[in-house]
Amino acid sequence: MTTQNETMTTQNETMALTVAGPETTVATIPQSPVGLFRTAEPTEIIERATGMATALKEVVAKQGLLSNIKGKEYPRCEAWTLLGSMLGVFPVLVWSRPVEHGWEARVEARTISGAIIGAAEAQCLRTESAWAKRDDYALRSMAQTRATAKCLRMPLGFIMSLAGYEATPAEEMPHDLPERPLEKPVAPVEKPTATAASRVKMIDALQAGVGGANRDTVTAYFRVNGMLGAHDEIESIALQHVPGTVRQMEELAERIARFSLRESGEPEAEVDAGEELRGVLEAVSTKTGQSKKGVWTLYGVKIGGVWANTFDDALGKSAEALKHNEVVAYVTRKAKGITLNSLEVA
Repeated sequence: MTTQNETMTTQNETMALTVAGPETTVATIPQSPVGLFRTAEPTEIIERATGMATALKEVVAKQGLLSNIKGKEYPRCEAWTLLGSMLGVFPVLVWSRPVEHGWEARVEARTISGAIIGAAEAQCLRTESAWAKRDDYALRSMAQTRATAKCLRMPLGFIMSLAGYEATPAEEMPHDLPERPLEKPVAPVEKPTATAASRVKMIDALQAGVGGANRDTVTAYFRVNGMLGAHDEIESIALQHVPGTVRQMEELAERIARFSLRESGEPEAEVDAGEELRGVLEAVSTKTGQSKKGVWTLYGVKIGGVWANTFDDALGKSAEALKHNEVVAYVTRKAKGITLNSLEVA
């Protein structure tokens, strides 16, 4: 029988029950592992927390449980409650009450056994611009939401950081800041690129094929402007000098027509080329960007100390080939700057 004194002593991982009587019996009962991760080993805690962060990130990103504020990703309350559920931690509202200009609430983070492992109080006030004209129920709800996320952030924030997110709940961020949804990467829009077929079309359009009426003129134009060697034929011109669009083709034909008039000595009055600019081509700069129409490149060409600009890729490449040479250009002066219309060797 065991009717005498009964004593219990608790050690790190065992409970010893000693019963004093005619016979003494000692029973060892294993205790439950400590901590949220069911282990007290630091390395195991890190491994389990990292694995949980990886699993959490997949769901949070896929379901859009984030707010992007000024380029940083902040987890919303739903992300925090999901993380709590994964560890058996749940938010419990203790109270909410009206205060001047709004509401405040207290929420505690509890385990399934009822142990409190975190707590937070939060407010939502009409002094915030986003909430100035909202109803009472909305302010009360947001106060509870903020307290919920914050009380879970206290014990579990390090796991959210392991997932690669900001440890501050989105609801705690100043709501005067503009929030924008996460943007999907936009595939770059490439410029039209000339091909060998484009070169054949150019030669045909300029009537510069073998036996073509303009072959000699077109070949001379490309040679003079450094796009062809002295003994190269037009069929071997590099693709970087071949127009990639209809507009570029039209501009090339105009420049060749102007070149032909100059070579023949005929007056150029019929060609509205703009103001003539002569000098050494000193430098070429480029600036790229993207608009609704696609990617663009702005070329800056410095001739005799004067800068002129063009979006024409063919003109820009001609300028790069003619650097440090004496050139003649035709430009148009506008309020926003000088536009380069054509460029040739002087």
